[in-house]
Amino acid sequence: MTKTLLIIGHNFSGKTAVFNSLTGGTARRTAYPGTAMRLNVGRAKIGGESYEVLEAPGVYTLIPTSENETVTLNLLLRLQPAKIIFTANEETLETGILIMIQLAELGIPFVINYQAETVSRQEYFFDTDRLAQAFHAEVVVGVPIISPNTAALKKALGRSHKPRWVGGYSRNIEKIIQNFEQDFKFIPSAAAKVSLRFICLMLLFGNKNIINWLRRAFTPEVRGRMLSYAQNKYAVAYSFTIANRWESLSRSLFQEIWQQDSPLPDGGSRFFEEYSLRFFWDLLLAAAVLSALFAFVHLVGGGLLVRFFYDELLSKYLAPFLAYIVTSLCGDNLVSAFLVGQYGILTNGLAYAYALLLPMLGSFFFGYAFLENTGYSKRLSLTFNKFLRLWGLNGQALPGLLFSCCKVAALNKSVALRTGKERTVNLLLLLFFIPCVSQLAIIVNLLAIIQFRHALIFAGVMALQMLLILVLNNLLVRQPANSYIAKVTPLRRPDFTKIAVTTWIYTRWYIVRLTPLLLGVSALLFAAQVTGLLEYLRGAVAPLIRTFLDLPESFTDSVVLGLFRKDLGAVSLYDLANNGMLNSIQVLVSLLFISLSAPCLGFVGEIRRQKGWGWAVFIFTAATVYAFVVAALVNKILHI
Repeated sequence: MTKTLLIIGHNFSGKTAVFNSLTGGTARRTAYPGTAMRLNVGRAKIGGESYEVLEAPGVYTLIPTSENETVTLNLLLRLQPAKIIFTANEETLETGILIMIQLAELGIPFVINYQAETVSRQEYFFDTDRLAQAFHAEVVVGVPIISPNTAALKKALGRSHKPRWVGGYSRNIEKIIQNFEQDFKFIPSAAAKVSLRFICLMLLFGNKNIINWLRRAFTPEVRGRMLSYAQNKYAVAYSFTIANRWESLSRSLFQEIWQQDSPLPDGGSRFFEEYSLRFFWDLLLAAAVLSALFAFVHLVGGGLLVRFFYDELLSKYLAPFLAYIVTSLCGDNLVSAFLVGQYGILTNGLAYAYALLLPMLGSFFFGYAFLENTGYSKRLSLTFNKFLRLWGLNGQALPGLLFSCCKVAALNKSVALRTGKERTVNLLLLLFFIPCVSQLAIIVNLLAIIQFRHALIFAGVMALQMLLILVLNNLLVRQPANSYIAKVTPLRRPDFTKIAVTTWIYTRWYIVRLTPLLLGVSALLFAAQVTGLLEYLRGAVAPLIRTFLDLPESFTDSVVLGLFRKDLGAVSLYDLANNGMLNSIQVLVSLLFISLSAPCLGFVGEIRRQKGWGWAVFIFTAATVYAFVVAALVNKILHI
């Protein structure tokens, strides 16, 4: 028999992320009768049992004051779910405790799922043991997208049991509740999973939802006796007393579980503490911090680590060794070519994922984990919030944009954004404005060798892309950006043990979520080479390149390889320019095409995972055509 699991929480508390992690992202949208509201419904296997999973609308209380809360309470009463997941995050935990108190009164087993905004925030300030003890409920901490902790959540659901009440009311109210429970103790628990205590409290509130449910659920005799409690002459006064008790208890419990961590010592840190949120100074500090972060990524990740792992360890030792072993075992055939050939899965796919990209991303993960650990990442998001709002985004989008060291990673992290509009704007910025780290290094080197006026034209065209996205957002989407509310905490001394753990969590996320995409691209590249598709594409593209872009036929390699992996296309372009085969205008036109076309098939694969094949093919085709048109127009204008 299929049981019901209901996910409850505030708006933007991580409900959808939990729903997707449990159901695998496969769900249907169903209309709730009598409203324009549509609910996410899916299925999940938990502890060997089948569950129908529903995501309830966002609520702030189970005493309905809005349509969302009315629907949620009706779902609880009508469905009588076997389990409940309550989601909360840093911004909603304080007010969320009120709902936890009401869920404890409800009597249905529930699990508290705390959605930390960043990996570093999983252990700061939050006493999970005290919260679990207070409600006799399981507590699971996770980070949406990066580390959702789905396995731990399923185990917690399997262990969940009936919650307990953490406080009490006045003597008169408790006596009424005891009398109600005594009068109706004959009702079997199978008939109503909702506790008699909760029913009595709702009747004292005069709640219409509970009254309508009683009319459907019980016989006229039982229903009449229950409804008599709602007619108590002191019911209104009691309802105010109960509500005040809930509020005071939620505040006191929040103070118990929300702990302060070690702030930075006095001295120079006061400057950062005070000025990191002041206008103008916050911009200077943010610019300095981001410059230091990307300098660290470039020098340590892209320089030192890539030279060691890719240039030395892989190219000189590991790749020849693997090629020798594979050819010795398999011979010189298609299998060995697939594993260790020019586009082999080991010497090309894994090499790119772990010896070239991971050192750069790993150094970025370490730097970003440092910012999270010290508490500055939240201030950085607040600083850029006012600028991101121009594009319909807010400070929540900044981490995803910073992850653009690899655009596949950045797009994957953008799933945490609240609305489809925000995710679309984020996608456009990644497509047409923000380069990945492999592109950026080549772009900077090539801009240094062309004429200064051509470098300015390139910068102007890229700035125009950002302006076009701004105009499109304001014309097509008139609703303002969502507000961004962040709990700013004192800056803290870095804890390098926690920084190392955070770096590993991000690295594990990269390995689990992104490596399969990158290996899939290498396999497609090998298949294209073996089947002759690469040669066919070169032949098809060459006339267009010569006619409209005035580029030599050798540039077709940059175009074709760039469709599969942008770094291969960029390196091919760099070799052409360094060998003197392209003049200044040709380098400019080539850079524009490489920068504006779809990043790589890995990026397209991530779009497919989020939006489906139709959108993935459309975006890939549209971006490629758009890049070609822009490059051709610039080339035509410069030759007038």
